[in-house]
Amino acid sequence: MRETDEVFVEITTWQGISLGATHYYGYLRGYLHENDQHIHEIELKHPLTQREATKLNKNSGFDYIIFEKGDMYPGFDDIKEIVDLAIKTWKEYFPNACVLVLGKAVHAEPQEILIGPHDYMEKINVWTKLAPKGDWTKEWYKIADEFWEYRNNYQIEKE
Repeated sequence: MRETDEVFVEITTWQGISLGATHYYGYLRGYLHENDQHIHEIELKHPLTQREATKLNKNSGFDYIIFEKGDMYPGFDDIKEIVDLAIKTWKEYFPNACVLVLGKAVHAEPQEILIGPHDYMEKINVWTKLAPKGDWTKEWYKIADEFWEYRNNYQIEKE
């Protein structure tokens, strides 16, 4: 598989780290063309609803309005909102890619494939469910080795 074939949906949050943090943040990360020297990052944003703008203004601590309905905002209330937006928009930013992965580009564990060739998705997503998260056992290494061997040698058929 070439680096340009995959795009990663990376999700972060400050919940549990920063007092009062309530949002999730999403990014699309991938390479735009062969021999790209750096990974490109697209921050996912959505238009604020009136309810969201009002809540953000109330929580800002300022006496004036900062956020308005329709403003593009990177914070999401739910991880599913990020995944749905990523599925809807990833091809706009990475038109040559054919696999959308939920996870981080730097993780060794098998990660869920959201969109891709059926046979590839099926096999990778089985490993995703089998791999014990953060449990570095012989079983984990075996699954990870099989995953990387398959992933690195998989050939995407381009149309």
